Amino acid sequence: MRGDRVSGKRPAYLAAAAILLPLMAQADTVRCTATTQCRGDALNMCAPSALRIDLARGPGDARLWINGQGPYPATRADLAAEVWRIDLWGGDHRIELGPGEAFLYRGNRGKRFSGTCEVTG
Repeated sequence: MRGDRVSGKRPAYLAAAAILLPLMAQADTVRCTATTQCRGDALNMCAPSALRIDLARGPGDARLWINGQGPYPATRADLAAEVWRIDLWGGDHRIELGPGEAFLYRGNRGKRFSGTCEVTG
């Protein structure tokens, strides 16, 4: 009786699991909530904000949901820092995860959102 072996080889699902499980272990989800939004054309024109960005990170790419809209595919823009560029808008939109829990999101027309993040999963 062969059991779960086929011609002396492991089933394909075991090989796939051996590859995918370590990659899945590297993935996590981060929720960032902005407290401030600043206009792109005026450094001192800022206002309170509640923008929420959920970032599902993988080994080399990510998906973002902005205020529940998405997912938007993103690629790592800087290997030395945690900077993710949203591919859909030609790389003009990006999120930078800074030291501690800080983040900066650069959106359309040069708007900048800043606040804090937490790992949620």
